[in-house]
Amino acid sequence: MRRILRVGAGLALVGVIAVVGAGEHAQPVRAQMAVEIDMVNNQFGPHDATVAAGGTVYWVNAEDPALGEDGEHDIVDGSSGDQLSPSLLMPGDTFSFEFDTAGVFAYLCDIHQNMDGTITVQ
Repeated sequence: MRRILRVGAGLALVGVIAVVGAGEHAQPVRAQMAVEIDMVNNQFGPHDATVAAGGTVYWVNAEDPALGEDGEHDIVDGSSGDQLSPSLLMPGDTFSFEFDTAGVFAYLCDIHQNMDGTITVQ
């Protein structure tokens, strides 16, 4: 698994599938799939998400910036308790994580009770 931290507002996700070559020998090229999960009102939305192996999940702290520290969140592996996000995410911050292995992965915010979700990697 690979992690990438991107901090700041404004995130555009684009998925593209291209075809290389022509005629009967054309081969589809699979672009990396991406899923965005918003953190708002102390909830992850969507709660359950699916991404292709090698795909990236982007968590966006969409809380009101006026909340300040009350709008902080983090991302923790629900099974091991390991911290996935390298720091607390303030409103407007974005954290991304690339999932390489198929399976179902639970995650949570260690700061807020009942703030959790799952990622299914296919």
